[in-house]
Amino acid sequence: RAIEMLTDFCKETYAIGITIGQVNKAGEFAGKQQIKHAVDVHAHLALDLQKSSETYGERIFEVQKNRFGANGKRYVLGMGKDGLYEKGHFETV
Repeated sequence: RAIEMLTDFCKETYAIGITIGQVNKAGEFAGKQQIKHAVDVHAHLALDLQKSSETYGERIFEVQKNRFGANGKRYVLGMGKDGLYEKGHFETV
């Protein structure tokens, strides 16, 4: 019910709301699916821990759902003194 109240408020006031959810050890969303259905954009920010991956040790930002634009995009992020920056991007298949 809380997520519905937040999305209603954002729609009525044109506010931007950010909800941070929990993931399990496998990196999968661990909340109620109604949260994923209520939001406009669902994205993950994770550290690539697969040693066989070409992006091992990199921060990966993945857009899994975007109601108003492209999804299925992954961005490799670096960390600098001013925060995160894009190092590259690629499409997920």
